[in-house]
Amino acid sequence: MSINCSEPKCSLNPITRISCGNKLLYFCNIHQDIHTNLCSREHQSFTYLKNISNQQSAINSLKEIIKSFENTYQRCIFDLNQIINQLTKVFYQKTSEIQNIKNYCRFLLKELLSKSQIPIIYTAETIDKPKVDTDDIKAEIKAFCLKTFVESLSYVINLHELTMKIQDEALKCISTPKANLNIDNSLYSFINESKFLVQFDTQTLTYSKKLVSVNENQGSLQSICSISLTEIFFTGGYVEITNSYNNSCYIINKNTGAVKVLPKARKRYAAQALFYKQGVYIFGGYDGSFLNSSDLFDLRSKTWKNLLRLPVALSSTTCVVLKDKEIFIVGSENNKKRHFLCYNIENNLFMNINNDFTMSYWRNLIVKYGDSLYLIMGESILKSQVSDINSWQILRGSVDFDASSSRPVIRGKKAYFIFWNGKICQFDLESLELNVVTKIE
Repeated sequence: MSINCSEPKCSLNPITRISCGNKLLYFCNIHQDIHTNLCSREHQSFTYLKNISNQQSAINSLKEIIKSFENTYQRCIFDLNQIINQLTKVFYQKTSEIQNIKNYCRFLLKELLSKSQIPIIYTAETIDKPKVDTDDIKAEIKAFCLKTFVESLSYVINLHELTMKIQDEALKCISTPKANLNIDNSLYSFINESKFLVQFDTQTLTYSKKLVSVNENQGSLQSICSISLTEIFFTGGYVEITNSYNNSCYIINKNTGAVKVLPKARKRYAAQALFYKQGVYIFGGYDGSFLNSSDLFDLRSKTWKNLLRLPVALSSTTCVVLKDKEIFIVGSENNKKRHFLCYNIENNLFMNINNDFTMSYWRNLIVKYGDSLYLIMGESILKSQVSDINSWQILRGSVDFDASSSRPVIRGKKAYFIFWNGKICQFDLESLELNVVTKIE
């Protein structure tokens, strides 16, 4: 609820909060002085006005935000007009249907009064007797109703979905890239074949571990990602001691270790998870065979959704948001050929990017830093730009890179991620050096 001026009939935003006796009052520029001059009580005031460090920057930012809200306002009007048009059609459709049913009932009554007989048309095949009773007449009218309603057009209007869409569009107007980065200040992983969750702090370069109440021991190369400041999502993994692939799925509170059990996913490992727009995306992976499945877990409905299958079965998949509604994916075939794909969320379609990097290993990891994309593979490091993903430059070869499905966390000009065997790696974005910081024991 917004806060308005406490003066009756004034809808202006306040700039001052005043304690008047045991009441809190809010006043705009106009009514603040009027109240204090007329009221004999003692007042304590608190101003909402703050100094600004860079006035011109703030002015430009506010102008951009206002422009964005104006666009959202226009889209909102368009969407609501669409709903109104649908409701108008439904109104005329349904009233016409009811009128037709009334007219049919009048027709039956007219025939009965004039001829002492009644036509049975829509239940003629089920009512096979010379005389009918009241129940038969009701069955005839019901059959006419069902035919009328079934043949009519239908419109699905999800007002909750529309409301959430409008709210999401409005929040986009004030979103910043930093808001998305803040949820990933630490790396998270499980110690193989255990229930110990590890948190690696990228500032202190130290890790801690806690026992959490998951149902089974966890494996390597899980699909794991932060979904908020306080929660991580994870599923899958390979448990070597039992030679099995997990399909369990959880959300864990980073601070308390509290566990939420989610619907089971497909069995897989070696597929990176990506959190984007209240969903977690996972492409490909391995369950004894290379997978071409694509899955979305909706964090609002807590359900899994099957997306369009990959054009080819891929493992060691890694992915980043390229731009709004587009995800860039790299994965390896069984023959070690790499595929570069773009997935359009809105259209549920894949586009192939023509690149041929067939090397000795399946391992892949993308690091996104500003407009730059770094692809770390088992043998070399490639670089491209978000604006031109068709062009890749080989920066260096002969790198010691092991398998990882970890989402990199960037601090300064260094990226951190976890290998399958618990080694924590630091990738220097300037020198391109890969170094092991520590190993989880």
